Amino acid sequence: MIRFLTLVFFLLYPVCPAFAGLTAEDFAYGFLLDTKGDGAIYSLVLPDEVYRVARRADLGDVRVLNADDEVVPHVLRQPAEDETDLRSRENVPFFPITEEAKGGRQGNLAVDVSRSADGMIISVAADPAAAAGGSGERSYLLDLSGVETETGRLELAWQDSDLSFATVSLAESDDLQHWRPLVDSAVLVDLEFGGHRVASKDIVLPVSPLRYLMLTGQEGERLPELLTVTAISEKTAERKLRRWLPLGEGQVGHEGERIVIDYTSDNRLPADAVSLRFSEANSMIRASVLSRPDAESPWTSRCSAVFYSLARGGATITDEVCSFGRTSDSLWRLEIIEDGLGLEQSGKAPTLELGWTSAELLFVARGPAPFTLAFGSGRLEEDAGPPTAGMILQAVSGKEAEQLVKPASLGDRIELGGKAALNRPPPSLPWKKWLLWSVLCLGVGLLALMVRHLLREMRKES
Repeated sequence: MIRFLTLVFFLLYPVCPAFAGLTAEDFAYGFLLDTKGDGAIYSLVLPDEVYRVARRADLGDVRVLNADDEVVPHVLRQPAEDETDLRSRENVPFFPITEEAKGGRQGNLAVDVSRSADGMIISVAADPAAAAGGSGERSYLLDLSGVETETGRLELAWQDSDLSFATVSLAESDDLQHWRPLVDSAVLVDLEFGGHRVASKDIVLPVSPLRYLMLTGQEGERLPELLTVTAISEKTAERKLRRWLPLGEGQVGHEGERIVIDYTSDNRLPADAVSLRFSEANSMIRASVLSRPDAESPWTSRCSAVFYSLARGGATITDEVCSFGRTSDSLWRLEIIEDGLGLEQSGKAPTLELGWTSAELLFVARGPAPFTLAFGSGRLEEDAGPPTAGMILQAVSGKEAEQLVKPASLGDRIELGGKAALNRPPPSLPWKKWLLWSVLCLGVGLLALMVRHLLREMRKES
């Protein structure tokens, strides 16, 4: 009896379409992958089109196929939320001086400099003749000769209320005699707005500077009385290379007494930051950013900040990006707390930009090449995803194993199942239920036959 039921089950099992394997036709599009060498595991950064076409926010409808149309194990590795910060900070000696700009900013300094044997500046005294004939502008001589790391930016600190807005420039020199421009224009800001402070006290350096820098105010502007100058290296581990997607100007409306601006994203982007782009210079608002996956879900607050764009003397400063935990929500809202744009009158909404970082795809080179990155499938809209993801991450967790991962590159884009593959297939027949009920009914029928046979035998004996 048991052997007969088991035989029936395995005879019916192959006709169940739920167990059929995936093929390239189940996906809309794909990219051929170039895998040079004989690596066991390859990696590549997902292209933007995958996020635009994918049906699932978690990219569960992405697979890697080999030349035999077989699915190979893969995993998507997101960039770390909290990156290890390897930046170093070193104090920079500085000296306020009066300069005579002979021949422009690249002229020689009219100062008397005392230096130690290793080139570090000990003191700076202005040349009386130059000071008498100079403009009286305050400048600062910065001594980077003692800074050991490569400087990426300078961080300035000054007395509160000593500066609101100033445009400065930087020149560099290796001998205090010959100078060349390094930063033509940078803006220093320290403003109050709506109980919040807007400050920009950093100067980003385009290249690694020489040993000495001259900080000068442009167009006769007075510089603040500096308290400290800090040299900061910009070397960080796995620095985020965010991409930015503008969502347009948005739809201005009202939510109670507050102005709200709604935006829509058609992409499954793993956004972790937003920024605002204003249509006019010198704009400023205080607002909260919210998002949700669909119109039926409640809004989730992502961040609140003062957003601004201030321009002066050809230089523009903007706020730092507003960061938060990674989300793939498609509906976004800007809730205005304090309006510095005059939205009620102008109706010109700022453009909301989503910042995101592409995931890294790791796959096992099993089977013959070439491999194909396939994406966009309505069939996999509710699939649980590949079960081997955890094993791949565990295999490449160590530093030595990470070195064995070889890079793969994108080849030609190809159409697999086309747009039709993006549609969710019609509900399949309930083969599992039918199979189960068939086996149960068959078992009950056999049991009834056995009982009937037993009753006949008992009647014969009686």
